[in-house]
Amino acid sequence: MWNGSGELRCGPLRMRIFGFDLETEALARIGPRTEVRAWLREWSGISVYRDGFRVWPYGEPHDDWLRSISAA
Repeated sequence: MWNGSGELRCGPLRMRIFGFDLETEALARIGPRTEVRAWLREWSGISVYRDGFRVWPYGEPHDDWLRSISAA
């Protein structure tokens, strides 16, 4: 636990962000739009990795720590 004194560091950070517009015709190039939308909604969210390993349960539907609208 950090006591508020000294420097708080976490080291280098790398992020990959992907965005998909579920309402465009571009989805049709991937596959049937309804199936693609359902797949993207199921697999959307944020996953946390540390040293190449996924940190569970962050990002799982039962642990929506961001309280995102997409889980509704």
